[in-house]
Amino acid sequence: PRMPGHLGLYLGLTGLRLAGADAVHAGLATHLVKKDDLPALREALARDGAACVAGFAQTLPAFTLAPHRDTIDRCFGKPTVPEIFAALAAEGTDWAAATLKELRAVSPSSVFWSFEILKRGANMSLRAALHEELKLTRKVAFHPEFHEGVRAALVDKDRKPQWNPARVEDVDPAAIAAMFE
Repeated sequence: PRMPGHLGLYLGLTGLRLAGADAVHAGLATHLVKKDDLPALREALARDGAACVAGFAQTLPAFTLAPHRDTIDRCFGKPTVPEIFAALAAEGTDWAAATLKELRAVSPSSVFWSFEILKRGANMSLRAALHEELKLTRKVAFHPEFHEGVRAALVDKDRKPQWNPARVEDVDPAAIAAMFE
């Protein structure tokens, strides 16, 4: 939740994974190093300490999310999940439509849980945030939505989960709040 703008909320809700240069651009890493250089970097770190990392760093290619950063901040900066969905729908771009489609494919309840835990984590220490995430994970593991996701992905492998509720618009805020009690 502390990434630049609303990038952390976007990544947390969509589940998009960042690697390499994108991890540096997002603030998750400090340097990009070629895989082939890692053994030499390991030796240099042991010998010279962290100051040597810059000598192995590669020039960063452009951030792949750069063309969408304004849209990410505009849409994922909204104060509620329904407002994020409405903002994405109002954008009228292929990227926003694809992002909305991805978000509508996952459990609506899980989008709300993720939104809430990320919002709370922004004002917590790392230790406290991880503790809260563990508490939520323990509740989610026993929730019917989790079991439905496992069924669809791993048991029946039909990739057709039947979420309940099926739409973000039908999620009961009281049910979400109960997960955080």
